[in-house]
Amino acid sequence: MRTKPTSRPNPSGRSRGCAQLDRHILGYRAYLVERGNAAGYVRNCVAAVAHLSMWMKGASKRLSDVDEGLVAEFVDKHLPGCQCATNARYPSTVRAALGHLLVVLREANAISPVPLDITEVGQELRRYDQYMEQVRGLAPKTREGALRIVEALLRKHFSDATIQFDVITAERVRRFFAAQAKNYKTPSSLGVVVSSLRSYFRWRATLGDRTHALVGALAYPANWQLASLPKSLEPAEVEQLEAALGQGGPSMLRADAMVRCMLDLGLRSGEVACLSLDDIDWNASTITLRRTKGRREDVMPLPQATGRRSPSTYVTSDRRPSTGWSSPGT
Repeated sequence: MRTKPTSRPNPSGRSRGCAQLDRHILGYRAYLVERGNAAGYVRNCVAAVAHLSMWMKGASKRLSDVDEGLVAEFVDKHLPGCQCATNARYPSTVRAALGHLLVVLREANAISPVPLDITEVGQELRRYDQYMEQVRGLAPKTREGALRIVEALLRKHFSDATIQFDVITAERVRRFFAAQAKNYKTPSSLGVVVSSLRSYFRWRATLGDRTHALVGALAYPANWQLASLPKSLEPAEVEQLEAALGQGGPSMLRADAMVRCMLDLGLRSGEVACLSLDDIDWNASTITLRRTKGRREDVMPLPQATGRRSPSTYVTSDRRPSTGWSSPGT
């Protein structure tokens, strides 16, 4: 029967997995906690490391064997048919957890550093990373994300072969971007792909490459902040809103006046917010909009029903006194 993974020490005092790796679990947990990860995420990551440790013991692996290749072997070959007594078996979750583990072990000098990529793509990425760090002053996390996207583009077109930049055309960039779009759920996150590729192409332009068409092939996705809001209220929704009006208290009367100005006069929320009592001429039954979207003053008729139902009620209510306005009928 499979049981949930636990990070508690074995009561017998003996390690269930690779003893050399188990010594680093406390430091691994501290690394995750210091970076503000949720408690549940930390537990899942620790369980993934414990799973790796048990597999390493059964496969006679040592701590010095831990690297990207061993992680790939564990995730791609062991997990699909895993029958271990653990729930830490989801490839994406385990892969992310073991990525953190490699960072912790390398910071502790427990395993060998990242092997130097001597391929053409690897050398290109190091040159571009140096440019981002020394010329643009970008943070490590920003550079890491940009390099990951640029590497995906270069590996797709050149693998480990020599980079021939003329091979990358605007049409190929569009196809690559369309494929990448499937991995992102929001326009803002997809915009990171656009900015990363555009920045790389501009850097290549400084080296003499013609990249104007490549930059033009990438457009930022629309990301309107209020796109999820309805453009207008349905009649039933307007009736619900009107039914909520008429409650007592100065603040609610003020809200009634604002809603009536929007419903009856069709004013924008910003225009209502900028109204002052000086803008209402009760004798002429007009209302003046002084700060409109078109940056002009507009004088509109104030229907008697609108003025009497809400604005005048608010003006004559028990509110804090102010100056510079005339109440209805004065």
